[in-house]
Amino acid sequence: MKYVLSALLTLIMIAPASADNIFGLKFREKLVDIKKRHPEFKFIEKKIDANLENEKHFTVQGTDLNGTVIFSFIDNRHILYERVEQRLKEYKSADKQKRLSIQDSLTSIRKILSTPIENHLSVLRVVWIPEYPIPTHKLYKKFGSSAEEIMADDFSVSLAWRQGILAKLSDDSQTAYAILYELQYDVDN
Repeated sequence: MKYVLSALLTLIMIAPASADNIFGLKFREKLVDIKKRHPEFKFIEKKIDANLENEKHFTVQGTDLNGTVIFSFIDNRHILYERVEQRLKEYKSADKQKRLSIQDSLTSIRKILSTPIENHLSVLRVVWIPEYPIPTHKLYKKFGSSAEEIMADDFSVSLAWRQGILAKLSDDSQTAYAILYELQYDVDN
């Protein structure tokens, strides 16, 4: 019981009213910048069977949340690789002056690609799997009563809030065993 109360207090104190505020994260913020603001976080790459192309996942220690915290990032380097391919195709049919411009462009792209991977990883979402499930009524109190109930094909139930927060519920829908914070673009900033 003591641990459940601790988990609830942590959720109330740290979990945001908007997913954009968990740990002060911003939509598509770079891993290098997160590490600067949170030097206490230790990122450990996690291989997930259902890895989507260009996504990387890290368990994170040192967050003050009990249980497991997983950050998902998009690897933006694929955009640069596509740009290199495009420029190389242009190079083949370009005149001498245009080729010099393309070479300069390729040099710049290669310089960017030579930087550490953490400069290219942008955060998409955070998943918190608390050590002890969170009672559903506490989630309603924290995030509001306007949650939409969603039933998956496997009949599992989740609650979704417009702020980009999704709670995976137990079979009896009384507790949440995982909370997903989908970071969203902030149109005000």
